Amino acid sequence: FGPVMGLSAVCGPILAGWLVDADYFGTGWRMIFLINLPLGAAALLGAVRYLPRGRSGSKPRLDIPGMILVSLAAMLIIFPLVQGREYDWPLWTFLMMGASVLVFIAFGAYESRRSRAGQDPLVIPGLFRKRGFSGGMTLGLVFFSTMQGFMLVFNLYTQIGLGYSPLKAGLVMVPWSGGMIVGFGLAQAVARFGRAVLQAGTLVMALGVFGVWLTLDMAGSGVGPWQLLPALLVTGVGMGLLMAPFFDIVLASVEQHETGSASGTMTAIQQLGGAFGVALLGTVFFGLLGGGIASAVDDHSDTLRGQLTAAHVAPAAQDRVVLDLRTCASDRAVAKDPETTPASCTRLEKDTRSAVTSPQDAARIPAALEDTASSAFRSGFGTVMKTVLWIVDGMLVLTFLLAFLLPRRARPGESGAH
Repeated sequence: FGPVMGLSAVCGPILAGWLVDADYFGTGWRMIFLINLPLGAAALLGAVRYLPRGRSGSKPRLDIPGMILVSLAAMLIIFPLVQGREYDWPLWTFLMMGASVLVFIAFGAYESRRSRAGQDPLVIPGLFRKRGFSGGMTLGLVFFSTMQGFMLVFNLYTQIGLGYSPLKAGLVMVPWSGGMIVGFGLAQAVARFGRAVLQAGTLVMALGVFGVWLTLDMAGSGVGPWQLLPALLVTGVGMGLLMAPFFDIVLASVEQHETGSASGTMTAIQQLGGAFGVALLGTVFFGLLGGGIASAVDDHSDTLRGQLTAAHVAPAAQDRVVLDLRTCASDRAVAKDPETTPASCTRLEKDTRSAVTSPQDAARIPAALEDTASSAFRSGFGTVMKTVLWIVDGMLVLTFLLAFLLPRRARPGESGAH
């Protein structure tokens, strides 16, 4: 199921983009929350129809206290990670994350006590004493943080920085999806090499991410979907090579009767890693974005000053307008609510009106400001995106190194089973 989970993470934005663009019933982006209803119903019916009924010698007892503890711990860490930037990281977000650690410790202690008492724990504590499994969990946390964080930032870049529609932004990722399918096939063909396939996939993925960086660096703000295609295709191939053997290799480090608990833990790590990645790379992206766009306005200021001079704007007034545009563009880029006009943009409009003396000159300035802001947005977003790509490649290198903690191969006969 590893490849399917990875592929669905890439295909999701395409479906979501189509629904947002279609705007059924005037719901806009809210329609994406209904995706899970038909898919969930289909999955339930398919499970009832096609999955075999499991039989075991003993009937395990449901670990309800363990479920409550781990759910509470996950909520205490995921909520502040996802919402922290929106609220400017107040003290309570860090208190919640600290409390999450304490609840996780309490969960571990409870599971250990339950295991010693001969009861069925939700998570078998002994799993984390096995180097292969613990290494796999750490690798999964880093990798899924990388993947989900990159996908968030790249979608923001294509939609806001390049001005793509949600559907077009989703379609840009089609080469990635196609590359993953190729990577899955290649991984099955060379499965006998075990862990080396996963590590090769990590390096290929890092090469693809570097290719995205190189494309942005060479094409600049005029980059198009076709120019991004080769690098995204290579990135997808690498991800397919990595994801295909990942679950099987990690599960080779646990006993057969521990597989269920281990698989569930790995799935939870995937979700937790996604939250970490969104928080980490999202925070870095928006933290750099304001300054990046302000610098881009400075780079385009000479052209703007020439247009303002042609509109008979005095030099002192030009300084105010350029400074206002610099602040307005930066504030609008990092605004938490894109429908709210920042105060700096209101000030820009006021200073622009007072800088001209004739209606003809006043009519020329908005277009000049819009052209400069649009160019600065594309350039600034591209610069910050390239910085994030270096971080992504660094995280992929760490993923490669962590793979040395994994078993060399999956269990005989299980390669590709997951």
